Amino acid sequence: MNPVDYFNEPQPDEDHAELVASLFETRIPATIMTGLFVLVAGLAALRSGDRIVAVLLVLGTVISMVRLTVLFAGRHQCDAGPLTAVAWYRLERRFAASYIAFAVVFGCLAARVLALPLPLMHLPTGILVVGYAAGVVATVSLRPGIALPSLLVSVLPASLVVSLGPLAEDRVSALCLVLLLAGGMRSLSRRYASQAARLAQSRAHAALARRDPLTGLANRLALTEAATVMTRADTAALPVAVHYMDLDDFKLVNDQLGHLAGDELLRVVATRLRSEASHDDMVVRLGGDEFVLVQTGIAAPGDVAERARRIEEVLGVPFRIDGLTLSIGVSVGCSRPVRGMINLDLLLSEADTALRARKLERKRGRQAIPSIVLASGASAALAH
Repeated sequence: MNPVDYFNEPQPDEDHAELVASLFETRIPATIMTGLFVLVAGLAALRSGDRIVAVLLVLGTVISMVRLTVLFAGRHQCDAGPLTAVAWYRLERRFAASYIAFAVVFGCLAARVLALPLPLMHLPTGILVVGYAAGVVATVSLRPGIALPSLLVSVLPASLVVSLGPLAEDRVSALCLVLLLAGGMRSLSRRYASQAARLAQSRAHAALARRDPLTGLANRLALTEAATVMTRADTAALPVAVHYMDLDDFKLVNDQLGHLAGDELLRVVATRLRSEASHDDMVVRLGGDEFVLVQTGIAAPGDVAERARRIEEVLGVPFRIDGLTLSIGVSVGCSRPVRGMINLDLLLSEADTALRARKLERKRGRQAIPSIVLASGASAALAH
């Protein structure tokens, strides 16, 4: 996903990114669980001489090593810089695969040990099952698609084996495990709902902070964040260019028609710019009547000049504001198209210089002043 597009639209993936990132904060609990698994399973294999326990010990140890590798590598990737939506989903799939695989092996091991005539191993195994389930709820509850199957495959096999014991105490123990599982699942569900609501509220506030309240376009903060992303990495296979623009004689509109009419004009200008932009372009209102369009995916050098011509043409069509037809123009300055490591500040500076030159050129070639055409058809001119 293009970083310009990342800041140009509200992204539900922002919630997803934060939830996935939380998974890679579980390195210490995972390391502790790996050590306890090896300790209990190794002792059970030693005491019983059971080949199935030995196989599950080896398999669980290997999967645990893979899981820890995924955790540490994923944390490094999260810290390295902004990731695309595809990268976040890939990270989550890797985490889920290793996490659920370990849960399956752990559940099988616990059930096997509890089925063996090893009374001294039943207590540490049961403690480990309860501790693992509590750890799942505490660390992975924000991703219920991973947490729920992990809980089920780790606890239910042990509960089933214990329930088949000859004593009433066995059935009571099995019931305790099932009730604890149900309680854990409920806690997981409620914690996820609470966190999801908090993230949604946080995302709404973040989106407002990046938006111009008048036009709904991205604002200077969003553009600054985009510049940071584009400076850090190779962000586009095709070149990127910047169009810097402002409206001709916008101050006259405010002075003679009032600020409400000026605000409405800016909103209509924003709508036209959105319609002219492609999906991956970023449209920004810097303030006043200054706008920026970041053009991405430029296939040929002439695309930049053609886009500037189209912007001037689209915004040169008369506007209908409060019963008046208002004809104004726009000046557009363009940067050169560049690819790879993009310095957006430099492109803005180039476009701003080109904008000043374009305004002088338009003023020299334009004798007519902006005009307002009344709804009745009579015309009146904006006085300089």
